[in-house]
Amino acid sequence: MRDVSIIGIGQTPVGEHWDKSLKDLAAEAIQNAIKDAQVERVDALYVGNMCSGTLNGQEHLGALISDWVGLRGSKPSRSKRPAVRARRASAGLRCGGGELADFVVVAGVEKMTDRPSDQ
Repeated sequence: MRDVSIIGIGQTPVGEHWDKSLKDLAAEAIQNAIKDAQVERVDALYVGNMCSGTLNGQEHLGALISDWVGLRGSKPSRSKRPAVRARRASAGLRCGGGELADFVVVAGVEKMTDRPSDQ
């Protein structure tokens, strides 16, 4: 096992973001974290999310958000970058522990304001 460090952080302000999608909220935080870390490449993306399937009709957030923020890559060597959704952000942290990659983004995102409260 090797040592790992958190070298950058990013956050979307907590609030009711009626004008932003789940992808937009994740992208803002991810782009801020990459900028803060001052890295030029990302080797993997782990997205922690509990309710996206129920509230947004989208279970495959890893690939969706990876593509949205431009991490998918167009070169063959970059297109094999893993992008995974975990049910909890803490699971994403465990998965993104750095054993198989040098620079990993771990993001947690929820968007619960697009549905009536009884749902």
